[in-house]
Amino acid sequence: MDIKETVVVDKNTGEVLDNKAEIIRHKKVSDDTFISVYLNDMSGLMNIKNQTELRILTWMWKLSTYPDDEFPGNCVVLGDLLMDKIEKDLNIKRQTIRNTVVNLVKTKVLIKDTKHRSTYYLNPEYFFKGKVNELPKVRQVILQYDIENESNKTKNNETKNNL
Repeated sequence: MDIKETVVVDKNTGEVLDNKAEIIRHKKVSDDTFISVYLNDMSGLMNIKNQTELRILTWMWKLSTYPDDEFPGNCVVLGDLLMDKIEKDLNIKRQTIRNTVVNLVKTKVLIKDTKHRSTYYLNPEYFFKGKVNELPKVRQVILQYDIENESNKTKNNETKNNL
């Protein structure tokens, strides 16, 4: 902890006009404890409609995974234990959490993993958790996965229409 003292003195009279002391507390953190929000594409944040969505998204930011050799990162698995924790800590009913997550998927703030139940990804076009040099890998894997899902939906819709 440092103390920074600032004294403002009138140059003509020598009178002390103001005397401030600030306590500066330093905290060492690693760069991978931050979440990045892309200012050039604020549309992800603009899609957040209310305080409940922001509170739940903030929790998902905190709980999302870091990239590693097996998984791309930006992932949150909303199983029963995690849903219980969010419900308790944020004092939000489970159904409200579910509805909010569905809305965040509709607005593409979150990407739903259709192969793994209760698994979601923070959209890496808007947010990223981890080291900057890992971002290209995360974007490629998650966005490629999202595109595969969209093309599968199109194929399924075409098949249904042809029946």
